Amino acid sequence: MEEKKLKILHLVSTSEGANWLYRIASIQKRDGHNVKVAVCTAPKKESRLIKRLQESQIPYLIIDISGSKIKNLFRILKNSFKLFFYIKSERFDVVHYHLLKAIIVGRIVSYITKVPVRVSQWPGYAYANFPLFLFLDKLTYKMDSIVIASSKYTKDLLIKKGFRGDKITVIYYGTDINRLTYSNEKALSFKKEWGLEDFKVVGMVAYMYKPLKDSQKIGIKGHEYFIQAAKIVLEKRNDVKFVIVGDELVGVGSYRKSLEKMTENLSIKDNVIFTGFIEDVQKPLSAMDIVCVPSVMENLGGVTEPLIMGKPVIASNTGGIPEAIIHEKTGLLFNVGDVQGLANSTIRLLENHEFAKELGRNGREYIKAFMNVEKTTKEIERTYHKILSTTIKNSNDDSI
Repeated sequence: MEEKKLKILHLVSTSEGANWLYRIASIQKRDGHNVKVAVCTAPKKESRLIKRLQESQIPYLIIDISGSKIKNLFRILKNSFKLFFYIKSERFDVVHYHLLKAIIVGRIVSYITKVPVRVSQWPGYAYANFPLFLFLDKLTYKMDSIVIASSKYTKDLLIKKGFRGDKITVIYYGTDINRLTYSNEKALSFKKEWGLEDFKVVGMVAYMYKPLKDSQKIGIKGHEYFIQAAKIVLEKRNDVKFVIVGDELVGVGSYRKSLEKMTENLSIKDNVIFTGFIEDVQKPLSAMDIVCVPSVMENLGGVTEPLIMGKPVIASNTGGIPEAIIHEKTGLLFNVGDVQGLANSTIRLLENHEFAKELGRNGREYIKAFMNVEKTTKEIERTYHKILSTTIKNSNDDSI
């Protein structure tokens, strides 16, 4: 018997990135569900998420609840009421919210409006470092039908912070394994564009997030470690260029400038290339011989794209990364902050091409098996239906 097609609303508190949300929503729409997205912030003029939603003809609305200052309070309350009346009038089967502010507001509004299936999904849990955010999350999470942790690490962390384990399930944010494949044409094009034809290319692809606190010196994605390791490698080899793909997701460019200044201070400016944001990550990833993920904290999303591309990956042993990077099998791990360890692993793979290729092959097969977005989205939909059938059954029992 074919399962009911659902009316689904996704809430997300960013208009940039959020590829994980877009992939889920587009597959659900393709499968016949009535899917809409509420972007809970004021989008930039060239919002990548909005652009992708428009291209895929996924209906969306803007409900701006961004900001944390007193002057923003009236707008946040007004738009929260707007969201309340919208959800109540549309009678959604499912409200599925992503990222902290959308999660908190989405929980409260969908609970009050008695949405049958209320789901929060965490791409990571950096919020655990902030007592106020953690307090708000713990105060409201029981309003959810289910909490989806996008790695075992995140689930364990939530339980450790006092959340009930029976309210949490693990479903990975999947990767489009058909979109990301090696392209020799794109590799050659990228190398020509950046003058890399005669060099080995070691790269990282990540948004630039400045340190969480002023007292910290390293950004969330560990760009500083990557640059410091580059200095060590370049002291031993002159046939390598280091490429940083990505830019600041929020901010005015001061953090990127500090990273560029760091390469000047280490006298490696000519060997470290900052490309800025590149929409088609297949292009730079195809050109890279080794991909580094030196994050200070990470769920595991940072490793999935290079792994599915069949690239050898060197990553920090933190967060959910070890769920995808099995040391010496699907990639190499190093302890957070161990710059010498990162440099040594980089030199090792540069010198052992066959081992690097083996890691890349193993990593691709491993990711294909458990992080195919088609599979993970089906898991999400089964979770919706399971909750919905339980809700209907309990409703029927109460009416007897």
